[in-house]
Amino acid sequence: MELLTPDEVAAMLKVKRTTVIRWLQKTQIPGFKLGGSATDVWRIDSKDFDKYLAGRSGKPKFDISVEDLERKAVNLKPDLHFKATYTVEIGGKIFPVKQLLLEMTGLPIGAITTLDAYNVFDKLGYSIKFQRIL
Repeated sequence: MELLTPDEVAAMLKVKRTTVIRWLQKTQIPGFKLGGSATDVWRIDSKDFDKYLAGRSGKPKFDISVEDLERKAVNLKPDLHFKATYTVEIGGKIFPVKQLLLEMTGLPIGAITTLDAYNVFDKLGYSIKFQRIL
């Protein structure tokens, strides 16, 4: 595991270190605080950060197979807090497409859109349905 510092991330994104720290504190980018330090000693896993960046670009790229999704879905409970959403059925359970993609990638909720998730499942050949959930 390669860990990045907030300074390194700031240099890559061409923003100030304080901006990166603020994003970390608000969980807008993946990272963790070391120890129980009162000072901001943050680290960012480079793989998690790469996934985050892929989700923020215009066209995210995901390396996900049908087998990966089916394995993940076995132990996952559908999160149906949405009133209306696009869904897929996997293993007899109905999941919001965004929930499954977030689970597969480990990205934070704001990193991908429902359209991103819809496109991934469509390319994998899943039948996607619009469902109103009460």
